[in-house]
Amino acid sequence: MTTITLTDLRGALRGQNKADEAIFWFCHAWHSGPSSDLYRAMVELDFHPRLHTQKQIVNDPEILYCFDVLGKLVGPLVEHSMSRIRLGDVKENDVLTHTNPQTFVCIEAGWPCRVYRHHGCLGVACAEGPSGASFHLLVPDPEGYVRGFVR
Repeated sequence: MTTITLTDLRGALRGQNKADEAIFWFCHAWHSGPSSDLYRAMVELDFHPRLHTQKQIVNDPEILYCFDVLGKLVGPLVEHSMSRIRLGDVKENDVLTHTNPQTFVCIEAGWPCRVYRHHGCLGVACAEGPSGASFHLLVPDPEGYVRGFVR
């Protein structure tokens, strides 16, 4: 099995204005967990999704073109279910997907959130990104899983 790196993904999309955005969303949709090449590429990528400016990527011809190119590079795409994650397994810069709008009303269910460290604690920013946004501390549920998030 060949390893796919962020460099490979960027190389396939050389010259595309929205390459990093497309790589992030492609990897978010198709990664199979923290040990997968696509998850590692997504975490390595310095891209931070912003809810109000990126809700319409499915109608963006450049993004759709990039998805097609990446799909051909990666090979057969297999949908993997997301799973709960133990708080102790979360690292700074991980990307978790919000599942419960009651946890943080400012983050829609299904929205990917990058994990940040603030005053020594791990958390996520509001869906509009880290600049000036509120920091939401990640907390465990009674079983030790991150409340309101999957990966």
